[in-house]
Amino acid sequence: MALEDRIAHSRLIPPRPRPIWVRRPRVEARLREALEAPVVVVKAEPGYGKSTAVAQTLHHGPWPYLWYSLTEADRDPQRFLAHWIYAFRSLDPRLGRSAAERLHEPGGFAALDALANELVDRLPREVVLVLDDYHLADSPEIRALLERWLEQLPPALRLVLITRRDPELRGAARARAHRELREMTPSALAFAPEEVQELFAAQRFPLNRRGRPPPGRARGLGGRGRPGPGPPGAGSLSRGRLRAAGPGLVGLRAPRPGPPHPGALPPPHAPGSGRGAFAFPSSSGGGSFRLKRRSRPAPSRAPHPIPLLRT
Repeated sequence: MALEDRIAHSRLIPPRPRPIWVRRPRVEARLREALEAPVVVVKAEPGYGKSTAVAQTLHHGPWPYLWYSLTEADRDPQRFLAHWIYAFRSLDPRLGRSAAERLHEPGGFAALDALANELVDRLPREVVLVLDDYHLADSPEIRALLERWLEQLPPALRLVLITRRDPELRGAARARAHRELREMTPSALAFAPEEVQELFAAQRFPLNRRGRPPPGRARGLGGRGRPGPGPPGAGSLSRGRLRAAGPGLVGLRAPRPGPPHPGALPPPHAPGSGRGAFAFPSSSGGGSFRLKRRSRPAPSRAPHPIPLLRT
């Protein structure tokens, strides 16, 4: 089978900037600093804007970069390496020829070694390779390939893993100690209050001075149980997954004790949380903010308000 026949070309297209994207200088600065290391792990649950933040940083940065969006099908070592080889050929058609000839060998290690040697000799300048949604392809076979790759990483290559969980690579602890591996965690990726304001405004849901959307606009956030549009790459507002940091947001009140892990999201209907409540981790401390849907008042009280977010 020819190399091109193994390739899903759409998986090699990086996210393209969109007008509704919100620049996050604080996060971009942290990512640029992290990219001084050969390997960067961007690790958080859905809603932190991991892929968007990396794409924005690279789009506005000085490095040429390659993007590979992984799926469960990429647990096959031959398919995984074929996409790597094809991606590098976009920089130089000569790259990866010897590696492609060895793809049929079991395990993929021979092809990986050949590709690493070619990149050492021919990669003219620093290049960033992004593996997006790495957790989908994580398997013992793919993990073994990455561990082998890290042992012989070409000096001009930076590898970025975007994942929802720790890749648990052998040798990661040593790499961290030597500053060869850096991580972007939920505390670094959480949205600051001003970023949430910009995000709502970009979605044409501007917030007023009290941190609430204007009357008549709340239903677009998922009222009546119908999901509203969520910002691409920054989590779905209608699913309550926008990760926020700091007070002053819609329906947010004072910090309260949160889950033990800053990225963990408690069940939306956990005992005592109230039906329709959402928890957002805070980067300001080991707690979380709660966004709680108001319950229906008794007939003698004020009219029932339009819910901002619904489960």
